[in-house]
Amino acid sequence: MKPYIWVRVDNRLIHGQIIQAWLPFLNPSVIITVEGDQLPNGIQSTLMRMAVPKHIDLIFLTSEQLKKSWSIFIHNKNDKTVLVLVKEVKIIYEAVIKGDFLPDIINLGNIHALDGRIEITPYIFLSKEEYNMLKEINSKGIKIQLQTLPTQSPLYFEEIKL
Repeated sequence: MKPYIWVRVDNRLIHGQIIQAWLPFLNPSVIITVEGDQLPNGIQSTLMRMAVPKHIDLIFLTSEQLKKSWSIFIHNKNDKTVLVLVKEVKIIYEAVIKGDFLPDIINLGNIHALDGRIEITPYIFLSKEEYNMLKEINSKGIKIQLQTLPTQSPLYFEEIKL
């Protein structure tokens, strides 16, 4: 049996909301962080390891590693929850569309405002390109929700329009 794969797109990766709210809610056995093409430097990885409780495995992958080695990783884990934290929509898009990554759910938690992005919620801003990427992922039957904290009611991707 494969684990429950819960992905969160959050520009901050591991931070207070993740540690204080999402970890108790999800109770993951593993956290995977993906920043992009690079692994975090020594200081970044040390700080993240210090924040995560010791009973949770913390794995750092590049976007390419997530895309290519997912099936190998997934078949060697138990049936517990895996929390995958990615920094950008593009990372999860490439893993799903160009790789073999099939999460159970994608949570949009915090995507910063940048030029060309439109405010969807006070904490989530998307460009048309990111919206279209998510639309393609969603068309594959992967549920996408917008939810900053587990105590809030989620907004589902089908409910938003750009």
